[in-house]
Amino acid sequence: MAGHKTLDDLFAAIDLKGVRVLIRADLNVPMLDGAVSDATRLERVAPTLTELAGRGAKVIVLSHFGRPKGKPDTKYSLRPVAEALATFIGGKIAFGEDCIGDAAARAVEALAPGDILVLENTRFHAGEENNDPDFAAALAENGNVYVNDAFSCAHRAHGSTEGITHFLPSYAGRAMEAELRALDAALGNPQRPVVAIVGGAKVSTKIALLGNLVKKVDALVIGGGMANTFLAAQGKKVGKSLCEPDLLDTARHILANARAANCDIVLPTDVVVAAEFKAGAAAKTVSVDDVPDDMMILDVGPDTLKHLAGRFETAKTVVWNGPLGAFEVPPFDRGTVEAARIVAMRSKQGELVSVAGGGDTVAALNEAGAADDFTYVSAAGGAFLEWMEGVELPGVAALARKEEAARRDWEREDNDMTETLESIAEAMVAPGKGILAADESSGTIKKRFDSINVESTADNRRDYREMLFRTEEAMKSYISGVILYDETIRQKAKDGTPLVDLIKKAGSIPGIKVDAGAKQMAGFPGETVTEGLDGLADRLAEYYDLGARFAKWRAVIDISETIPTNACIEANAEALARYAALCQQAKIVPIVEPEVLMDGAHTADRCFEVTEATLRAVFNRLALHNVNLEGTILKPNMIVAGKKCPKQAGIQEVAEKTIACFKRTVPAAIPGIVFLSGGQSDEDATAHLDAMNKIGGFPWKMSFSYGRALQAAPQKAWSGKAENVPAAQKAFLHRAKMNGLAALGKWDSGLEKSA
Repeated sequence: MAGHKTLDDLFAAIDLKGVRVLIRADLNVPMLDGAVSDATRLERVAPTLTELAGRGAKVIVLSHFGRPKGKPDTKYSLRPVAEALATFIGGKIAFGEDCIGDAAARAVEALAPGDILVLENTRFHAGEENNDPDFAAALAENGNVYVNDAFSCAHRAHGSTEGITHFLPSYAGRAMEAELRALDAALGNPQRPVVAIVGGAKVSTKIALLGNLVKKVDALVIGGGMANTFLAAQGKKVGKSLCEPDLLDTARHILANARAANCDIVLPTDVVVAAEFKAGAAAKTVSVDDVPDDMMILDVGPDTLKHLAGRFETAKTVVWNGPLGAFEVPPFDRGTVEAARIVAMRSKQGELVSVAGGGDTVAALNEAGAADDFTYVSAAGGAFLEWMEGVELPGVAALARKEEAARRDWEREDNDMTETLESIAEAMVAPGKGILAADESSGTIKKRFDSINVESTADNRRDYREMLFRTEEAMKSYISGVILYDETIRQKAKDGTPLVDLIKKAGSIPGIKVDAGAKQMAGFPGETVTEGLDGLADRLAEYYDLGARFAKWRAVIDISETIPTNACIEANAEALARYAALCQQAKIVPIVEPEVLMDGAHTADRCFEVTEATLRAVFNRLALHNVNLEGTILKPNMIVAGKKCPKQAGIQEVAEKTIACFKRTVPAAIPGIVFLSGGQSDEDATAHLDAMNKIGGFPWKMSFSYGRALQAAPQKAWSGKAENVPAAQKAFLHRAKMNGLAALGKWDSGLEKSA
């Protein structure tokens, strides 16, 4: 399965406990009087669901059901199907009243590790069949990982089969994996000789299929009503048989192509004919040269079956789609049944690989009692047929997508780093996730530890950071990346595991602070310029080897009546641009952080003015240094009044002014904006981010890159005591979750009170 990641790849990459796994299943099963009449598809998806749940994942099932025409219709609700699925799981299955929006979010939120949830019919939204990116993104908000286990839907480029893979790392489920392996064994890389059997009523429905097969198989057996058209194309009389006279030239063209490709076309030499098509009708066997004018061909004869048995005896692979005769009505089922039993017997003996698919085919094999002994029987229908036609299936192709996937399995040590800067940047702003700024310098962490009466030793700093990185649910569900300090990227946990590996294991991306701090700018009292460019290229190369895939550089712009000067803004913009260019040269995504401080007594309007000037300068310099904006993340301040300003802007005003400022200055090519908290309270930082995302209407993803706003509460709860670790981790999870919701515009202050 080259190019398709499987559950084994997923299990090797991360611990799934608490991870939200969205799985596309095909629950579009036939119903009779409100009950499932054929549970084959439920049986096939059950192993994937139970395996994921057994590993502690929160399993969320997506599926369509029927054709509700893009709007809710209780007739097509998945609720009764979910109830039926529970019998194959051997446990409870929850049900969500919608597949997107608040109803879906609430249902997902209620899940515990190991729980399974079925969301309502995806086709209740027009965006599903239209493959609307907004709909696909809304689906993706409910998960961390996507698994497609619905090969039967893979021929459709829908929101839940193709669109969603642009937003989440994507894997093939067990049923999908089995299907792809079987198909590869049948036509991709088969053992030869390969014999294909194609039956059915009309050539017109399978022209593309026949045209593809003659180029790939050694022998093509044509049966059913289709064979009559080919016999007629050879000049034989077919009586009252089903035939398509207008396709005789097409049949001759297929025969000619087969000869050119050295593919044997196998047509019946004798046939079973009858005057009527009904059960028990009087029938006889005749040569294909002697079909009576008043009779119709309804099955292959014994001589043809004997010839087919010889073909099966020497074949190593058999691919089957369609019956050889009118198998629904005895005695015209004999040819299909006997041929199926021969193939099944040889498959059971290990003599050949047999793959079959298509509704009529599966029914015929079941009637023959042969289905269980075939190597693989596909229940995919249209997808199986399109695969046999050589058509690329969108749902399968999407699983092989590499550069376009929004997130990565960063924890894998064998990553060959073919990922692009753009894909890393997209992963950093994955829906509902943000960045943990754990890059405090030794001096800064000492001040914070002093405030909780903890000595700032190397062991204490390690223990504190290890505690954060081992908060599994917070890291896996809400943290896309972690900014580290030079000490931290080199540290190991108590058990010897590098802290970088803990971050990777949680599915987050390690990053590194690389600037040397803001220094007094010569000739400009009260202003600073950030240093650290000397030797930066070598340091970036080392940090890359240590596991960093993004970096951060902070410029500091202060406000008073006389500053900032244009010289200060330009100097810092130049340094940011040079840093960004060096990062991208080293395959590292730069976080560009031009912080306009909220110290002082300035108004929100003054902050707007300075921030606008700063961002204009920064993006001008980035352009001059040929920095790839699609592979860059912006980390700015929000538009707030200074701490000493008597009139503070309200939450909505901050949101509106910040969006307005950025629309004037930040190019749409920037994939995401992750805000610094800048001294705001925990809840204010969350509320402002949420308000912006509720407004929407901007081209970037807006999320967080918080230090104090994520860590103040867990730091205080921890206070350096091992017995406080659970409480501290709970506090960290709460703040991470609140900000994850804010990044989606789904936070509410009531969630803080209920914590």
